[in-house]
Amino acid sequence: MIKRVYRNLTRRRVSLKWAVRGGPYSYYIVNDFATRKMTYHTDKLPAISGLAREVRRMTDGQYSYKAGIWRSRKFEYQGLLWGITTPFAARYEKFIAPSWSWASMDLSGVAVSQDGRSKLYNERLLEDLRPKMEVKIMSTKPVGGDPYMQVLGGHLKIEGMCCNVCCCEIPSVFFDIHDGSHAAPIGPWEILKAIDSSSSDGIPGSYVEMFKGFKRDLIGKAFCEGRSATGTVSGSHQPLLLLEMAEWSSPMYRSTASICLILERSEFVVNNEEETFKRVGRAFVLKEPAGVRDLSRWQSQILTIK
Repeated sequence: MIKRVYRNLTRRRVSLKWAVRGGPYSYYIVNDFATRKMTYHTDKLPAISGLAREVRRMTDGQYSYKAGIWRSRKFEYQGLLWGITTPFAARYEKFIAPSWSWASMDLSGVAVSQDGRSKLYNERLLEDLRPKMEVKIMSTKPVGGDPYMQVLGGHLKIEGMCCNVCCCEIPSVFFDIHDGSHAAPIGPWEILKAIDSSSSDGIPGSYVEMFKGFKRDLIGKAFCEGRSATGTVSGSHQPLLLLEMAEWSSPMYRSTASICLILERSEFVVNNEEETFKRVGRAFVLKEPAGVRDLSRWQSQILTIK
């Protein structure tokens, strides 16, 4: 497996030195690797471990490695901002990695872009971001104590601005698992172009309207009205949490956007244990004009994500 990945990189004239030029992540390697089929799902992290060790060697051991994510104050928020932009992704039934790691997703059945990549990471997006959160703890439990191999568990403690939302408010394409019924944007610029354009440019008009509704909901709604009289919620009205990770700005559009993780609360909390969350998506929240946002729904919180 490692030889095949490296051979593909060489064929595309991409060296490891080039891949790590902006930091330790080697996003190109992950994009190339993520959609490959594994005979055994538990081999996902071990299969890329040789390349990860080489990246560590080339960066003089400056960064720690946690379930496919590199840990450093400068780069860790970027590594957490992978996104699923194609349909037919799935989450492994058996634990492979924490939900905040791209390794937790089975992408072997997704459609890939024309250059053969799944685009988990979009370099153009990552270059123009400003972090808006702080990672307190990033921890994994690796088999045999080797951080590059299979992991048995892990958690992420992070502090940032959060907003309660309902799943009915969020466009389907922002979820990690979606049916692809709407065009999936890979950056805020596609959303702005779609909204500003007089024609749809191939992007379904229903998607544009859905995103506009999402923006209005965050500005003007206290919370979803989809609850029943008893206070229970249906499957289409599950409470979720947006966690602001970074801010993107565009001089061309004179606009900014928050890049957020979509989090789902753990189903069970026993013996007064700390409430935990799992990642279920990544969302773009436009703030138009630049710097304007209703902060009444956003509060600073420290969360644990598993």
